[in-house]
Amino acid sequence: MASLKQAKFFLNQAKEDQQILVNDILYNAALSYFNWLKTYHQNNVYKEFLTNAETRFKATKRAYLEGEKPAIDTTEAGITLKTRKLNLEKSRIKLVKSSLELSNFLWLNDNTPIELQEHIILDTNTINNVDVTFNIALFNNANFDINNHPKIKSLEYKIKSLNIDKNLKLNNLLPKLDVQYNFLTENGNQINTLNTQNYKAGINFKVPLFLRKERGDFKLSKIKLQDKKLENEIAKVAIKNKVTAIEQELASYTIQNRLTTDIVKDYGTLLKAKDRKFFLGESSLFLVNYREVKLIEAKLKAIDLENDFFKTKASLFKATVISIHE
Repeated sequence: MASLKQAKFFLNQAKEDQQILVNDILYNAALSYFNWLKTYHQNNVYKEFLTNAETRFKATKRAYLEGEKPAIDTTEAGITLKTRKLNLEKSRIKLVKSSLELSNFLWLNDNTPIELQEHIILDTNTINNVDVTFNIALFNNANFDINNHPKIKSLEYKIKSLNIDKNLKLNNLLPKLDVQYNFLTENGNQINTLNTQNYKAGINFKVPLFLRKERGDFKLSKIKLQDKKLENEIAKVAIKNKVTAIEQELASYTIQNRLTTDIVKDYGTLLKAKDRKFFLGESSLFLVNYREVKLIEAKLKAIDLENDFFKTKASLFKATVISIHE
């Protein structure tokens, strides 16, 4: 009976553990997608500024041939152009690697793996869809029931199983009493031959003298049960603290994103002003390149910040183990 009850608990525990494993796979797939999204945006940034560098190099070279710019400006414009090409090539390799990494999670219904193609266009509205995708749009930490968390439920089933094992070990400390009663007859196949006057009866009483093994097993089962209960309480605190920390992090990203957006906008304004002055002959190529480098850095930081925001959303999904089918 104890084994049967434990088997039922093991089955329920396996279902909860399965949910955790499924969410881990979805979490890793999401990270791969967000990494591909980041490298895709980075590649577009380098493409954009490579075009600017090419236009500026042609203009500088034409001005040099017309005697309006010194030769050194063409050298500087050429270095900038080559640097942009180098950065674009590096970003292209990162994009290829992230595409292949994401392809590990792309399968057709007939278990056929597929590879992400270059012409695939990403979802530009990811930031508005991420909560719906992870089913965390309505998540509220105040209403979060930690007892329904799959890890906690799995530990609860384990505790119930260990409690049955403890009771079984306790039962082994009791003395054993076997009572036997048998009718005696020469023709056992015939009911009418049974006679209550002919019988054999017996009592078997067994008591271990020291019960060392039984007491040891019982103490060990109590320690295992106590250890698992403590693990359960620690897990509850750890999950709650992690969820709270993630929510604080997400709130901070909202502020950081607003500031980063303003910084990118301001750097863009400065670059346009310097670029306009450069083509009018009122600014140097060095200052234009300096402003452009700052704008590139700001845009890349904005992309990294968005990526961190997405990964934190995925961490909330993993920490709470919310089913996407709910």
